[in-house]
Amino acid sequence: MERCWRVSRVRLLVLAFLIAVGPFSTPGSAQTALEDALEGLVLDGRAERPLVDALVRQLGADSIVLRSTLTDLDGRFSLPTDARAVAIDVSAFGYGAERRDLGPEFVGEFRLLAVPFEVAGVEVAAAMQCDPGEDRVAAVALLDSITPVLLEVARNTRRDDLDYVMRFTRPEKTWNRGRYWFSPDTSLVAWDAAIPTVPVASYAEVGFARVVDDSTSAYLAPSAEFLASSAFRESHCFGFDTDGPTRRIYFSPKNDQGARVGISGSFDVGPAGELRRVEWRYENLEPFVSEYEVPQWEAAQRERHAEYENISFLPVVDRGETGGFMRLDEVEEYGPMIVEWEIRGVFVGSGGGEGKGENTRGLGLRYTFLTLRPAIRGLFATKAQLVALRPRVP
Repeated sequence: MERCWRVSRVRLLVLAFLIAVGPFSTPGSAQTALEDALEGLVLDGRAERPLVDALVRQLGADSIVLRSTLTDLDGRFSLPTDARAVAIDVSAFGYGAERRDLGPEFVGEFRLLAVPFEVAGVEVAAAMQCDPGEDRVAAVALLDSITPVLLEVARNTRRDDLDYVMRFTRPEKTWNRGRYWFSPDTSLVAWDAAIPTVPVASYAEVGFARVVDDSTSAYLAPSAEFLASSAFRESHCFGFDTDGPTRRIYFSPKNDQGARVGISGSFDVGPAGELRRVEWRYENLEPFVSEYEVPQWEAAQRERHAEYENISFLPVVDRGETGGFMRLDEVEEYGPMIVEWEIRGVFVGSGGGEGKGENTRGLGLRYTFLTLRPAIRGLFATKAQLVALRPRVP
């Protein structure tokens, strides 16, 4: 009798356990629970059309990105459920972003309203979209994963307690025989920053180039803070590829933004998620040079050749290869930092097509005419390598 009671008691305990745990304790049901998805739709709030390639982020505490995806051709998205998630954030280029807290009253249909995106006084239409595709989704997801690294690099690029001792090679400009000559000048320089960059707040206004004088401009690198920002994500299209163990994110500007110089390029990410290299090319150079650099170059030529009565200028010839790269590495005690970089800008010089009138100066008259052709010519690259970090003296 006692033995039967013990057996019955065991059976009762097992039955109570099964009732308490329920059917979700079975392996198949557990897998189903993990595969539950949060689905939604993103529309243009006025046109009621699907927004393709809108960025949807699943946020945890302190707005940490847990997962992200892009909407498909129908404007739909799907994200795995996550107990850590507290909100969904949706954004698209040319539209106001919207964030909603997760909870019983959460609705997965988002209607974003178009807002004018103004760059250098030019309003850009919100209708332009990137081509959708799985590589876009993979690229944005990988970009999300390296965003904390980019933010750490941004902090390490300009530290209040450090000077960056760089082996710095820059072009030295001299005027000789009627033209500018450039020769590399290498020296050790202590800087307060690892690389000259464009602040996020200035990107829309000035882009990545600024006029210095009648023949050169300052070409700047994208800051790590900019590459981690929503401004970068919303103004560029993305692609994804692999090259052995290296994963590569490609990016390019979404649209023509007036005379502002933009960038296209790539991120190289190692197998352990380490950001190794950022490479870029300057885009939209010719409008910038024609609007800003050439007028100054022409004014300088008129002043330099004041003996001519008439000076005419032929169209600009593009002869430049521009761009740059940043190489990143882990520096002991400090973490990921920019350890090497190069920036290749351009200068405007004579591109041939010169014609001169008869020399009548001996008769007390000026030269009759002069025809010049401005050309975008490649500038010697500015390069730097991090040699040492030293405490900054107050």
